[in-house]
Amino acid sequence: MVVESFVRQPALKVLVADVQNGTLVAGDEEQPTVLEVAPGERSGRVSMMAALVSVGDREAWIDDGSGILQLRVFDSVIWPPVGSVVHVVGRVREYGGQRYIAVEIVRGISPTWAAVRKLEIAGRGAVAKRPVGSGADAGTTMNMTSASDLVGVVDRLDDGRGADYEAIKTALGRSDAESLMQGALESGVLFQVAPGRLKVLR
Repeated sequence: MVVESFVRQPALKVLVADVQNGTLVAGDEEQPTVLEVAPGERSGRVSMMAALVSVGDREAWIDDGSGILQLRVFDSVIWPPVGSVVHVVGRVREYGGQRYIAVEIVRGISPTWAAVRKLEIAGRGAVAKRPVGSGADAGTTMNMTSASDLVGVVDRLDDGRGADYEAIKTALGRSDAESLMQGALESGVLFQVAPGRLKVLR
């Protein structure tokens, strides 16, 4: 007997505007519905970081500065507090002409990671790149740069089985590497696939 293995489709990093303006390609029993935001950039699952602006029992709304979008869950969920920045992974659906996210994962994260996500997406043209800040913004800019460096290092060292914890520390070459990784784990940006091996959550 042949057992088919289930391969989870990677989530596409998007903004609310991408979900609202992208092309939703309807699926069937064999192929899932997918969101296409640009030629060659499509997936049945999306990953978003935004502020949670309103919650109900099984629905909520997020705002990332590019638009406001509804989240829906079909089981009970404990939403983070309104005003929190959240990381959402789910599938784009449409009903009555309104698009929403059928949520798989939702968790509170540090606002720094949402800023990093916008910088990651900016190169695709979804949002305009903003100049690096100075003065009062210098600390935030440094934190964003650190977080972006960490994500890049983990992606580069990931051989499919996750990136080795000690190799990440060495590649970062920072005295605060451990606290940076711990913060990313607690925020849900990284997760541990095996003892001492980390991956970026997609």
